[in-house]
Amino acid sequence: MDELTVGKALLKQMTADKDTLYVIYPLSNHIGDLLVDGGLCHALLKKKRKKACVLIAPEKFSKIDLNFVGVKEVQYIPKTLMELIRRYIYATREYEADNYVFGHFHMKANREDWKAGVEVNRNLPFMHRFKENVFGLPLDTEIIPPIIQKLTDAQKQRLHETYTLDKARTIILAPYANALQNLEPSFWDKLVEKLIDKNKDYVIYTNTAPNEKPIAGTTPIVTTFAELAYVAENINCFIGLRSGIFDFLVLVSPNARLLYTNDARHFSLKSNYNHINSVEFSNEDSSIDKIVEAVI
Repeated sequence: MDELTVGKALLKQMTADKDTLYVIYPLSNHIGDLLVDGGLCHALLKKKRKKACVLIAPEKFSKIDLNFVGVKEVQYIPKTLMELIRRYIYATREYEADNYVFGHFHMKANREDWKAGVEVNRNLPFMHRFKENVFGLPLDTEIIPPIIQKLTDAQKQRLHETYTLDKARTIILAPYANALQNLEPSFWDKLVEKLIDKNKDYVIYTNTAPNEKPIAGTTPIVTTFAELAYVAENINCFIGLRSGIFDFLVLVSPNARLLYTNDARHFSLKSNYNHINSVEFSNEDSSIDKIVEAVI
């Protein structure tokens, strides 16, 4: 049995209930895109006039423990199975049916390089491209924040006991991204040196995942996404390379101050979310002094 036949069978099996809308998010490394899919499910449910909505995503995201308004269930499937479904949909261009929507950009015929072959309106900010080009929704459709676990007082206390959370002194670096090329380590080394020169009382952490090293002169901080949402509103600022973490923080921690580097205009937090507590810088070393000056 060839892979397209298998992909077709899997898709049919996973979208069997005709009264349910299935939103299929196919990629394993882009948390920001998943947040957009989930945040638009409420509008898709109304558009498709179904009784319930199920979000289908790669199993890698199962550890994050997110849910979304309008979503009855998030189903996680192995990456190998999702890849078969994705390839079937790309090959047949069956991006949407009565009860399912493929939750990522459509590909030009016979193109596998999605960055070059994707069908989008490149004049729009990234999130508007999802609304218009992926889902056919009005550009003013709200991306509703994900539903995350509320921390108990005991959990909050444990975070304060483990880390120094201070709205004047604490800074968290987020130097790693999946969708964009990481900056040279020297960028972050110089930034840390200049921050300490500015104020020796700064407490600087690096947000790390497994196999990621903290920047020299900083301490690793490891949290769940629910904990990260709380931490972000109880520190001076987040400084990082534009990544899906910033999509998450914009949505769930609107008061968090976010300083980030980004050379891709369509990823701007202000144009995508109208986020007033964020400041954008270029990825050049010349931005280091500007970032240090922007830290209150």
